Parts: sequence; structure tokens; C-alpha cells
Amino acid sequence: YYQTVGGSLNPTMVSIPRTDGTYKQTAYTNAEIQPFTSFFVQTTEAPTFTIAAQQNAAPMLRTKGEVNKAVVSLADANGVDDQTTIINNPNNTNEYEIGHDLAKWIGYAERPQIYSIQGDDILAFNSLAIDNSTIIPLGVYAHADGEYVFAIDNANAQCTWMLYDNETGATINLSAENYTVALAKGTHEGRFEVRQEQRIATDCLNTTTEIEAYSVNGELRMENIPANSMIYIYDAVGRMIYVTNNSGNSFNYNFTANGVYNIVVRSAENSFSFKTIY
Repeated sequence: YYQTVGGSLNPTMVSIPRTDGTYKQTAYTNAEIQPFTSFFVQTTEAPTFTIAAQQNAAPMLRTKGEVNKAVVSLADANGVDDQTTIINNPNNTNEYEIGHDLAKWIGYAERPQIYSIQGDDILAFNSLAIDNSTIIPLGVYAHADGEYVFAIDNANAQCTWMLYDNETGATINLSAENYTVALAKGTHEGRFEVRQEQRIATDCLNTTTEIEAYSVNGELRMENIPANSMIYIYDAVGRMIYVTNNSGNSFNYNFTANGVYNIVVRSAENSFSFKTIY
């Protein structure tokens, strides 16, 4: 385990060589490094080291909270996996930024490899501002013909990550289920993409029922709607553009023009309202 006590090095990412010639790139807070193992870190300043004592049994690791972080993994039939991390940070751009993004180091050994693609860069860590329509291409390397499993570790319940397979046309909610697909040996770029669907905050008044609302690429989706609710959609100047008596507990609507919209749901007991942008 790496420890910061007595040193000035505060990296956010660590690249740890594996015995098979590939590299595991992980968040600094998750780094588990075996004794006598070399590793790489990325910093913006030259570090200094002042190691004063032996390693403690319980290492102190630097904590760095990340909002809307998703770790996408690819595993082969034996459970050997690799991962890439995508972070939605409104302060970052699509350019490569030291201290936030980390280029992928690929070793084509007997294990799968996965990375995100941003322009001409292939990244193990990709921090960028993401909205509901941002598509993030994924690249994968299959070390042998066979089945591979996409999965996601997404601790933030306020968003959903969708995976798109452009070859089969499949759309998978990775936040809810894994995706198993047969891949031929080699590199696959241009086939897989991910997109974050941000959950819309809803104002629920005096009720135990919480409406779940999502907006992505011009489509509004709502779930857990009280039965027989009236749904009203207003534009930015207050004009009602749509109304319906919704008998079920879910609702979909496709916007046709960009703008800010106010959604109102009225049931027999309560009224709910929230805004969304398309």
C-alpha cells in the first residue's frame, strides 16, 4: 500500500505493473501495491519523499471524493478483467488534462483490455463534463475468441449508465445488469459506447412515493407515477404543450425542440413538479 505520510506526493491515479506485462490503472484511494513492486504515479509537481517509519498494517490512503464516477470493466470467461474509469466533472474539458485524465498503457497479454476514447487519446481515466447526450466511445481488446462481460461499478444512484453495442443494436442499462457478448480476438473500436443518463431531481410533496425521472437525448422517462395521474408539460414561457391522463405508472415523451420544460404530475393526493432541459 502506498502511504503519503511525510511526503508531498498526492497523486489521483496509480499505474501498477502486472506480472504478465500489462498495467492496472486505478484510483489512488483504491491502490493496493505489493511490497517490492514498482509503480507509476501522475502529478503536476515534482514530489519529495521523507519516509520516516515502516508501513503500518492499516495504510492511510488519500481520500478524494468524485461525483458521478463510473468504473466500467471487461472480463473474460475466466473472470480476468480490466477496467476504465469515467468521471463526470463540469470543470474538465474534452482535452487531455494532467491530474484528471490518464492515458491507457496497454500490454497485449493474456487478459482483456478496456479504455475510453477521447479524440486521439485512449484513456484509463477520463474526466470530462458530461450531459445527457454525451457519447463516450469505448475501445476493447479481446485476447482470445470467446464471451466477454461488460459490468459497471457505479456508487452514485442518481444516474444511470447505458452501454450501446453498435454492431448488434443492443442497448443495456449497465447500472442494472451486465452485458455478455461474443468477441473475436483483436481490438474493437467504434463498436461500443457509453452514455450517462442523469436522474432529474423531483419535488415530491407530502408523499411516500418518489417519482423517478430521467431525461436523455430528447426523451423524458418517468417511473413510479401514481395511478391515474394527470401529466402536464409546459415550455419556458408557461405554455402547455402536452397533457394526458396517465393510467399506468410509467410515462415516456419525446421533445421536438430544444428548451427548458416544466413537468407537472397531479394525482388525487399530491402534485409533483420538476424541470428538465433538452
